[in-house]
Amino acid sequence: MSIYFFISLLLLSPIIADIYSYKKNSKLNRIDMHNYNRINFSIVVIITLWIMTSFRSINIGNDTITYCKYFRVISSSGINANYAIEIGYQYVILFISKITKSIHGFIILSSSIQYILLTIYMIKYSKSKEYFAVLVFAICFGAICNIQRQTLAMIICMFAYEQLKRKKRMLFFLFVLFASTIHSSSLCVLLILFNKIIPVKKKKCVIIFILIFLLSVTGRIFGIVNLISGEYNNYFESQYANSGYLGVFIYIIKATFIYMIARINSSRKIEYTNAFLLISFSLCAFSVNLFTRISDYFLWLSLVDITNIDNFSDFNRQIKLLDCFILFSVVWFFVVILLRPEWNNLVPYEFWH
Repeated sequence: MSIYFFISLLLLSPIIADIYSYKKNSKLNRIDMHNYNRINFSIVVIITLWIMTSFRSINIGNDTITYCKYFRVISSSGINANYAIEIGYQYVILFISKITKSIHGFIILSSSIQYILLTIYMIKYSKSKEYFAVLVFAICFGAICNIQRQTLAMIICMFAYEQLKRKKRMLFFLFVLFASTIHSSSLCVLLILFNKIIPVKKKKCVIIFILIFLLSVTGRIFGIVNLISGEYNNYFESQYANSGYLGVFIYIIKATFIYMIARINSSRKIEYTNAFLLISFSLCAFSVNLFTRISDYFLWLSLVDITNIDNFSDFNRQIKLLDCFILFSVVWFFVVILLRPEWNNLVPYEFWH
């Protein structure tokens, strides 16, 4: 627990300093000043999180043992289409097995792939890197320790998202298609292509959100999903999806922060569409918590959108929302590991031994 507290203080220190030094009439004072130092700080943070992820015990993370078992099987017997994990991730495991036969080596290399990609993404696309680094800790770290197959797919989708914003639709589609071979749920990101029909007016949005909420709490959403695919029906009927309303409610609060930031400049239709889909799938989670796993894609895609605040029109309002979102995310991270440790199995933290 103490190690997480120390890291949070390290992460929040430059942001707290920014808040106190910020001058309302000077955007550059907060965002662009000492940019070189911010890059170095952010990379140090990423390396710290990489060490904690790579050198963790096999007992840290709910699914770590499961993926280690797959590593043993695939490294000895090869790829099998009948396994429960997608063929693309089996090739990732097979590739790692050519480098090392060690379980710990597998954890190190699989974590390294994800943090290297996140670092490349941060340096290339984020203009507020220290903010991005804080959100990697509060949002991405626990996921990488728990659902490493899906997190790899989500990182690939982050690169796809940037291609779409640059109107490179074919590259976007190819990136998402590649991600789907790692985790098939990544195909949901293709919904962003329908950005032209997503409503912007508040009244229409409120009506849609209320309708989704009612379909969710009454269980009608099950029928809609089964019309599309019955593949996940067993999840709906199992305890796996039953973590209660508390986690969903908090998730919706985080999604609402992002949606409010996106609404300030709704002319950026792709970013706004992503936030709209984030709220929509989060509301679906009142039926089963599993829908938050779909929402995670749009949450991760929003990390650069909300931290690149110097691109937006209403700077003062967005910076306040961003500060609140970051503080809320960090506090909630600690609430979970203190009161609901079984949700992510990150405490008590153990290094590999």
